[in-house]
Amino acid sequence: MFHPTTYSFREIIEVHYYSNITMEQLTKLNNQSLSTFKREFKKIYNASPATYLRDKKLQKSIELIVSTDMRMADIAYNCGFADDSHYSKTFKLRFGVSPTQYRMTHFDKSLN
Repeated sequence: MFHPTTYSFREIIEVHYYSNITMEQLTKLNNQSLSTFKREFKKIYNASPATYLRDKKLQKSIELIVSTDMRMADIAYNCGFADDSHYSKTFKLRFGVSPTQYRMTHFDKSLN
């Protein structure tokens, strides 16, 4: 017969790392209130949801910057950022350089 599949908190989060999903949507998927979701998230990942997910997206973007020749707009989209402008601003705030500057610096070092 029909047996609904249940997913753990971690499974739901991990499936949505790189999607452009809101916190409210994640709370609904986990069937929790926003405050309960944030407490559970902090307990499991030792960081706030916004900080953790932003860092995961930025880490994936660095991997794509140094291993592909994808356009920055495509990298932003593939990592779950709303648009490339938001991605570039977030990247620069975190690393002190734009994604394009990061790529140029990485390639300069790898050629020497």
